[in-house]
Amino acid sequence: MGAATAALFDVGDTPAKAKKPSKPKKPKINHWKLWVDLHLERGIPAPPALGPDVRAGKSLAKALGDEATLKAVMGLYLADREPFVARPGHPLRMLGARVQGYLLALRSQGEEGGKYAEIDQADKIA
Repeated sequence: MGAATAALFDVGDTPAKAKKPSKPKKPKINHWKLWVDLHLERGIPAPPALGPDVRAGKSLAKALGDEATLKAVMGLYLADREPFVARPGHPLRMLGARVQGYLLALRSQGEEGGKYAEIDQADKIA
């Protein structure tokens, strides 16, 4: 192999790989701890960590993206006395279907000058 051919395969001459710009990481929300803490604050026994409930909490935390909003929505859900959710003990897996209503309630509280005036997460939940 000649000097010119060897230079073609010289590792030092290869262009460096361009790194992708990294996305800013969101702080991870411990959704299950929030759920258990809300139960204990209200004097309700801590719920068992069942697979469907844990998955539902994880998807809600990801969709809402904000710990304060998630906690407020969970709190409204636990305070809901409608028999459909109260009779089975407010399972977290049922919250996903009702989250739009709670977000609207928080938004209307915000219009009155409350903490949740800027909640704009309703479009992220399917």
